[in-house]
Amino acid sequence: MFWNYNESNYTEKSFKPIPEGDHRVRISDVSEETFSNGKNGLKITLDVSGHNSKLWHYITLDPADRKSTDQRLGELFNCFNITESERNNLEPWVGKYGAVRVKHDLYEGRTIARVAFCLSRDQHNRLPTWQDKPVTDQKKSTNCSDFISIDPKPYKSSGWTVPQF
Repeated sequence: MFWNYNESNYTEKSFKPIPEGDHRVRISDVSEETFSNGKNGLKITLDVSGHNSKLWHYITLDPADRKSTDQRLGELFNCFNITESERNNLEPWVGKYGAVRVKHDLYEGRTIARVAFCLSRDQHNRLPTWQDKPVTDQKKSTNCSDFISIDPKPYKSSGWTVPQF
């Protein structure tokens, strides 16, 4: 493909991670994955209230540590009000609202936002109501970094299913 590139149209953009703290979130995608350590799990993509960036939440389904796995799944189910009838079908999870605690980590020399844990449903009420538009900029953005966040854990997808509970 030929493109007559004009360097004057390029401006370097800086990425600002979602601030640390508690945030309302909405599940925008969920998929079954095989992680780089060979274990199966869930990759959950979250929209964040008042921000254009996304967060990713990973849950490893570890048969060797069933108690911890069930605890993390229980926290997710409670947070997003995922009912027993929805637990073995990922499709109804998309669009569900919840809340998470965001922490910052260093990844390849950059600060990234990550989900520390899901907040219980009784903790949601103290958070501001959902905002579709960014808190700091209510006008339409043309900044690519407003729409892209770093997914620090690229995994290959697998075809396993969520176990019965």
